[in-house]
Amino acid sequence: EILSGLVGSEMCIRDSLRQEELLRIQGVLKRKVAERTQELTAEIKARIQAQETVEHMIFHDALTGLGNRVQFVRFVDEEAVARNPQKKGDKGQKWAVLVLDLDHFKDLNDIFGRETGDQLLRQIGKLLEEEMVDGAHLARLGGDEFALMLPYDNETDPENCAQRILLRMGKAFFLSGKEIYSGCSVGIALAPEHGDTAAELLGHAEMALYHAKNKGRSTCLLYTSDAADEED
Repeated sequence: EILSGLVGSEMCIRDSLRQEELLRIQGVLKRKVAERTQELTAEIKARIQAQETVEHMIFHDALTGLGNRVQFVRFVDEEAVARNPQKKGDKGQKWAVLVLDLDHFKDLNDIFGRETGDQLLRQIGKLLEEEMVDGAHLARLGGDEFALMLPYDNETDPENCAQRILLRMGKAFFLSGKEIYSGCSVGIALAPEHGDTAAELLGHAEMALYHAKNKGRSTCLLYTSDAADEED
């Protein structure tokens, strides 16, 4: 009986030790799972942030923070025109694409330096943002060229918007203690009269811009078929 009791006690001790070991192992495993879960969560967040950064770089201008040409084209093709198909003669909301280019920007860069030129581009971006209305879209196409897609109807006029921009751009910019005058020229194309894709509207607006510059700069012109004939 004594021997039997000792054996029983030993078995109880062993069972107790096994239970403690199992609990210890379970605790270690839970801790490792929690640590690995945290690591995976951090990795996933980092990848998402990296993806968002890449997408932002693809669709935005690094200097001004505005959308770039890629984003503007996608907006025109997929959002503006595709969701608001207007055939010629139809009533309803229409769209205008305004392309503006600074006058003598290269000379300003040469005289005042690139840093001042960059400051000017950022200020102009903010100025143009103030001309935004619901449904509009603004982008820096590259260099000193910007584009604005503007919804309009019988109560609004894209040419009036262009004139306001010209008036504001004709005033002095104060950058790094310097008083700088720039000015710009604007070309305008209307959807659907002058096209219903980004390529057509940007192309026609840029053609009108080219003729505006040839007419003395600091002016705006609406695209016409006559301008296209002159280009040919």
